[in-house]
Amino acid sequence: QQAVETIGNEMDIARVNEGLHQFLTPNQVITLTVSGSTTAGHPLSETALAQCHDLTGYMNEIHTTRHAITEFVTGRIQSLAPSVCALTGPTLAAQMIGLAGGLVELSVIPACNLQVMGQSKVTSASRAGFASAAAQPHQGILVHAPLVQSVHHTDRRKVLKWVAAKVALAARCDAAAVQQGRPRSAVPGDRFAAELQKKIGQLQTPDAAPVLKALPK
Repeated sequence: QQAVETIGNEMDIARVNEGLHQFLTPNQVITLTVSGSTTAGHPLSETALAQCHDLTGYMNEIHTTRHAITEFVTGRIQSLAPSVCALTGPTLAAQMIGLAGGLVELSVIPACNLQVMGQSKVTSASRAGFASAAAQPHQGILVHAPLVQSVHHTDRRKVLKWVAAKVALAARCDAAAVQQGRPRSAVPGDRFAAELQKKIGQLQTPDAAPVLKALPK
């Protein structure tokens, strides 16, 4: 909506590149500029332009409301699923519980499905640079977990599999505590996180140099 408001009725997008660079990446600005220069269009009428501005304002209100709801859920998620939060962080835990439909529903999802939860399809928009980072094959929103992002991109698929397995166990611990009325604790999640950090450390440790042995006589 910021791009629409900045461009307005300007036919030459290159004139507003400076304003677009404030909230778009250079790749996105180039994509808009090339699309505008190769498309035969015409200025919008005052009525149509006013409707565009109304729609962008409505989209901005939706974004603000969504952000407020996410902040509210994030603030409460620490007490609802402390073990899952210890592995993924409160924001990502809230998104996963929301996609699953609840903590109990999340606890019955197998680890292989948690890896692709929230996966976005690769479209022409993603190829142009306008899609989120989740639009990757066999990867969902769990790829944004701090433990997964802490490794090189060549090892992320392997670490994502490890994290998904531990998140499945952590969700079951939190769900069992809810169903049995026991106080919820982040101890299982902290233990799982420590185990993963140890495995990641071993994964990132370089191989030992080969030992030169003397040839037999």
